[in-house]
Amino acid sequence: GGVQLNGLTVKCNTDFATIAISSLTEESIENSDCLLMTTIGRSRSRGAQFDGEKLLDFATGPIEVEVIDAEIKLKTNVEGLRIWSVNSDGYYIGQLEKEYEDGWVKFHVGPNYPGMYYLIMQE
Repeated sequence: GGVQLNGLTVKCNTDFATIAISSLTEESIENSDCLLMTTIGRSRSRGAQFDGEKLLDFATGPIEVEVIDAEIKLKTNVEGLRIWSVNSDGYYIGQLEKEYEDGWVKFHVGPNYPGMYYLIMQE
């Protein structure tokens, strides 16, 4: 099915995920013209070694994270939002397609411009 919260619906195709949305302004998420969404699945240091659940070697990194594949539906009072996938240095990777419907913006993360961070901001 998915997860429905007040102002957010997530239909995740990844079996383990954390998704967080924060306003980067003083406004609430619904009224903000600049949001940061972070999505992450499983993560581990490159080269880490396990015996079942027991960690044998931490390795040295970098940390690798699983990309989330999900449909996001966010309630908003702001028109003209763009959804940008950004890398860990804050550079734009690409702009995601979106649809507006009855005060909600709907978009898909994962397949196009996969990443961990998404900047949702007014044009």
